[in-house]
Amino acid sequence: MIIWNIWCTSNKLVFEGTQSTITSVVASIFSQFHISHCAFRSLKSPSSAQTSREVCWQHDDKYTLALNVDGSALTNPSQACYGGIVRNSDEKFQFGFYGSAGLSNIIHAEIQTLLT
Repeated sequence: MIIWNIWCTSNKLVFEGTQSTITSVVASIFSQFHISHCAFRSLKSPSSAQTSREVCWQHDDKYTLALNVDGSALTNPSQACYGGIVRNSDEKFQFGFYGSAGLSNIIHAEIQTLLT
């Protein structure tokens, strides 16, 4: 939630020219934590056993690569961008890319990411 709020604040500044205060960003983060806590607390039943597990990328050999991509557009249509990174089996950065999808929508930005 912290990273999400920083990302949204950055996008508002870049695309809308709106500058947020630290106080408003922190208030938004705490509000989202509270809402999430309440939502997940209501999902738990007293009789269910809670188990946790780590979710991570599983790979079989040293020649495997992972590609993570994302596209972004604040409204539809608006200035849209995309980017991605490739990591090796040791999760080390190999290369990255980014670009502009022009005046477009989020679906086009996501597809442009895959085509790049």
